[in-house]
Amino acid sequence: MAEKTTDDEALKARIITHMNQDHRKSLSHYLQHYSKLPAAIADTAELVDISLSRITLSMRSPPTDTETRTTYLPIRPSPMQALSESRERLVYMANECLTGLGLSPHVVKAYAPPGIVGVAVMIGVLTGLWSFSSKRNLEEGSFVRMYLLQNYHPLADFLMRVHVFGFIAIILAHIAECLHLQKTRLRKHQVETYSKVWWLWTVNCALEGFGVFGRFDKEVEEVIKAKKKH
Repeated sequence: MAEKTTDDEALKARIITHMNQDHRKSLSHYLQHYSKLPAAIADTAELVDISLSRITLSMRSPPTDTETRTTYLPIRPSPMQALSESRERLVYMANECLTGLGLSPHVVKAYAPPGIVGVAVMIGVLTGLWSFSSKRNLEEGSFVRMYLLQNYHPLADFLMRVHVFGFIAIILAHIAECLHLQKTRLRKHQVETYSKVWWLWTVNCALEGFGVFGRFDKEVEEVIKAKKKH
């Protein structure tokens, strides 16, 4: 019995170390889904113990991080007969949490820059913003009126009258696109908010618009292909 107990303790230590080092995000998801805790607290989760029937997690309360709390979660879908079954149970719980939180197991960790068309669209958006930002940019003899509108005065005069509305419309449209990207893709595919990759996708969307969505979807496809290879 002593040898078995020693083996169990060694296995438990390996499980705890592995989860804390390689699967912190899953621990966070456990607390967000099962305990309904906000991500700010759940992200501080650490696995401190595991038994055949439950796992024990500790967490802190930002921003002070001085108070440590402990919570116990039952092993799902049923208690284990041996710790060797822990991987199967913890994976089951992780997938259950992903479904409950509306997240995908396909995590996007990279940013794909735009091609020539995307760059052209961004230049067009920036040009539009600059054109509508001031009446002067649409006045007689201006670059916009002479070269972009080819001195088509009826259109230029109309744009001068509505330039404020045009400027606001472009801003609001691209804000809406960024929010849609966050809701339907960045959060779903677990791109960490305010990370470098998150900023790259978000700023790109703010400038390019919907062209980003197709490129992001292709990045998801690459993640799926890479998983299948392994």
